[in-house]
Amino acid sequence: MDEERKYYIDFIKIISTFLVIFNHTGNTGFLAFQGQDNIILKVIEILCSSFCLVAVPLFFMCSGVLLLSKAESISGLYKKRVVKYLTVILVFTLGYYVSLSLYGHAQMSLWWILNTLYSTTTFSFSGSYWFLYSYVAFLIMLPIFRIIAKHITREIMIYICTLYFVFGGMLPLLEYTFGFGNIALAIPFVTNPAFFYPLVGFYIEENDISYFRNKKIMFAAMIMTAISFVSSTVISLLSLRQDQFINEYLTIFEGFIVIFVFILGRDAFKKVKLTSKIKKVIQQISSCTFGIYLIHGFVFTFMIRTDTIYTGIGYVDSWLMVFFVFLIGLLVTYILRKIPIIRCLF
Repeated sequence: MDEERKYYIDFIKIISTFLVIFNHTGNTGFLAFQGQDNIILKVIEILCSSFCLVAVPLFFMCSGVLLLSKAESISGLYKKRVVKYLTVILVFTLGYYVSLSLYGHAQMSLWWILNTLYSTTTFSFSGSYWFLYSYVAFLIMLPIFRIIAKHITREIMIYICTLYFVFGGMLPLLEYTFGFGNIALAIPFVTNPAFFYPLVGFYIEENDISYFRNKKIMFAAMIMTAISFVSSTVISLLSLRQDQFINEYLTIFEGFIVIFVFILGRDAFKKVKLTSKIKKVIQQISSCTFGIYLIHGFVFTFMIRTDTIYTGIGYVDSWLMVFFVFLIGLLVTYILRKIPIIRCLF
């Protein structure tokens, strides 16, 4: 059974969770470049933030690897997975509401709760649960994706990635450069991370990708990765000057970075021999990553409301804070997983 476990998936989940926490550090970390006057440091911070946004796509790629090959009925899917995540959304959104109330920053309002549950358009860290809604959408579409995944060919995968290149990279770049609005011809299948990345992750895991490892394709992949970082950085710098910056500017051509990181992590773990102790540690931390994700917002909220460590810190300190929050989330999740009735949520 141990031989069947994909430890690179566990490792990617751990790293991605760490990056997700950083993505929610706001002006002290993820958006620190907005207040940075030194152009070199500004560029470095933009590049770091751009890279950290690979976290959620990597989660979806891991989900594609783990779920698209499974065989289960639609009723089983809903009972085992969909209902679970809808319950998590309800429980933790209410929990966040209660935590705000304790600090006197929220009043009893059924409308606020219902609006938050329905749209996630609220404030602060409860908005980070948008990923859960996107993940539920992926689960609802899972029976259809499984059929597609079984019949996906190299030609189709190249076609999907080409569509992503056009609609997820070139068009957004042109839209900003020439001031166009969003194109009316939308193809969410290749621009929605909940649909695109699971299929790509599944294909990489289940198929021989040696064809994509020839020198020309590898060189083109490195060029696209460089273009992704350069275009994101340049557009972010220009938009900051015009006070028109939005986070989406950091994700132009992001898919090529995500795929590169995923393959790199997968190949590295296949070459490295892990001891049984290291495997056990990786597995235990990985089993807590979902709980860490759910809990980290509460930790941040506590820091903000009590003025603990959070405000007035520097960029490097924000990374240390992320590590600290990760450890707290890990400890709390590990303890909560010992409680049977709560364990099922994590």
